[in-house]
Amino acid sequence: MRGPIVVGTDLQPRADRAVDRALQLGAQWGTEVVVVHAAHPDEDRERTEQRVRDSLPHGADGVRLHIGTGDPADLICAAATQAGASLIVLGVARYNSFLDYVLGSTVDQVLRRTDAPVLVVKQRPRGEYRRILGTTDLHGPSRIALDHAVSLFPDQRIGLLHAWFLPFDGWQSGDEARERMRVAEQKVFDEFLDTLSPQTRAAVEPQLAYGPPLTALQDAVERGRVDLVVIGSHGEGALRRATIGSTAGDLLRSLPVDILLVTPKR
Repeated sequence: MRGPIVVGTDLQPRADRAVDRALQLGAQWGTEVVVVHAAHPDEDRERTEQRVRDSLPHGADGVRLHIGTGDPADLICAAATQAGASLIVLGVARYNSFLDYVLGSTVDQVLRRTDAPVLVVKQRPRGEYRRILGTTDLHGPSRIALDHAVSLFPDQRIGLLHAWFLPFDGWQSGDEARERMRVAEQKVFDEFLDTLSPQTRAAVEPQLAYGPPLTALQDAVERGRVDLVVIGSHGEGALRRATIGSTAGDLLRSLPVDILLVTPKR
């Protein structure tokens, strides 16, 4: 049985996307939804609770509120730990232009502090996730992320993209070098697939693509009309530094679809 879903809201207009997605997933999975809000210390508690309730869509009366004061990321992480959350859901602060999303400090801080999977919502929910795509660099964190995705969405087929490219393609000896590289990459990709659990292997649809990882993933998202991308981060590395790491950070900021980010347990 899945633990509760914890979703943060600052009651700003874009926050309703994250709340709506959390409620949709809660209904789909039959699990409790906890709505977290950091209130102003001088605001009346009952008035704050009513404002949060009023911000929720019709039919959301069963959600549990977690309201406190202080740093929003601290409150969200504390609520997730207390509830034994299976998922934290957050929205982006804003977007400057197409493919330029501003995550905001709360998303940044939560990603660095929690071990729970974090779903960053960018699009307005229009039903269940139907086209899910994972990405792998053939290392352990991507395997962990894929296992999480399969456990959360056991009835969905999940694409698994591995991108490869020759960084100095123009200097190579043409098609033969590129084909040798493709064959070698397919071999190590197949070896990685062999390490997956039977349940995960049965759920994934491997995709080998040529190009820089970010470009290849953007192309796959657009071509496949993907609505959720799954990323595994490197625990104490990429998303546990003072700022979000370059690869995962670029994906989080640039992809126009929702992103599920999973970090290994510390």
